Amino acid sequence: MVPLNRILGATAGGALVGGVAAAAGLPLLLAGAIGGATYYGLTLVLAPRRFVEQENAPADANTVLGEADGRVRALAALSAQLPTALGRETTAIADTAKKIITDISEQPQKLDSGRRFLTHYLDSTQKVLDYYQRLRSRQSTQLTAQLEGKVASVLALVRKSFQEQRESLMADDVLRLSTELDVLQQTLELEGGPARQP
Repeated sequence: MVPLNRILGATAGGALVGGVAAAAGLPLLLAGAIGGATYYGLTLVLAPRRFVEQENAPADANTVLGEADGRVRALAALSAQLPTALGRETTAIADTAKKIITDISEQPQKLDSGRRFLTHYLDSTQKVLDYYQRLRSRQSTQLTAQLEGKVASVLALVRKSFQEQRESLMADDVLRLSTELDVLQQTLELEGGPARQP
């Protein structure tokens, strides 16, 4: 809903432009139409965030988490078909992603921080491994040792990135806990509780 002060501002602007148009000798109907158009335009200009937010509204957290959970399950299933080293990396990525999903489902305000990992990175990892497994199952000669090494290197990088993202999400909780402890301790000391231990 547009705030009252913005509605009044748009109304005043529309009335002013309509009045000027009428004073300029334009027919009353045309002046009224110009004033109305000005009112509507000012309403949009004075309250742009409402329309931008609706247009670019983030996907519902449940939708994002549900899709991410599906990708995690697919990665977990795929890990059993991969060579041991790649399977371990894929399992670690899936496990960390599952923890991130749990963290965000418990604290949806963290969705923006973890969204890219749960959408773009998780999806890209799944696609890469699907392509890799397809070539491997066909015993393609194009799947060289160099390419296999690159797959392993990228998976290790993805695993590390997911772990760092989880740590970043948890850092807020650690900071919040530390702050709450400080507040509690200060309150106790002010109210005559036990003095701070050395």
